[in-house]
Amino acid sequence: MPRENVYFPVFESTPSNHISPSFLDSFRRCLQTIQEQYPPGVLVTASRIPHSYCGDLPFDLDEQEERQAWDFLRQIILVYPKPTIAFINGPAVGMVFLLALYHDFRVQVRSGASLSMREGPFAANVNPRIGILRAILPCSWLSSSRLTNGKPLDANESLKRGLIDKIGHIETVFKIIEDQELLRVVKTADFREKRGLGARPFVY
Repeated sequence: MPRENVYFPVFESTPSNHISPSFLDSFRRCLQTIQEQYPPGVLVTASRIPHSYCGDLPFDLDEQEERQAWDFLRQIILVYPKPTIAFINGPAVGMVFLLALYHDFRVQVRSGASLSMREGPFAANVNPRIGILRAILPCSWLSSSRLTNGKPLDANESLKRGLIDKIGHIETVFKIIEDQELLRVVKTADFREKRGLGARPFVY
């Protein structure tokens, strides 16, 4: 099981683990530090708070502010020069759900974790987010009415819809790293070239 050169930046935005301006800045600086000061490896995002991957944006943001926050998050992960894995150990809501989808691989725990477009039936307008989803995923993956209505999907439903790659715990994350030879791949010129262009090398 690989241990070296596997980096675990964890989400911790008290009290409820929601995205905030300070969270975004800390996340960016953390990933930049890993990129600049540590050897090539694999990035695994997770949460320090049990049973909570990360919550949504503040409710009072307008659509333009939400779009700006999404562009910021997407750009951080999409061109990050290391393979990325989202370890979804709790609810991933709204923009953070979309952020998880931009990781190269996604692992969701069987119990206590869910994917949803918003925190509640009136928390956010889901339509702009569906538009973002359609740009990420094949349309056939959006056939779940629960997803498009903003209701949470458990691990089995997420796997069925192709939103995650595996159901499991941290051992599953390390197995993906081994099976996909990610610690070797990250050192190849082909990976660096594709990542620099914003491409997703691990599409299957």
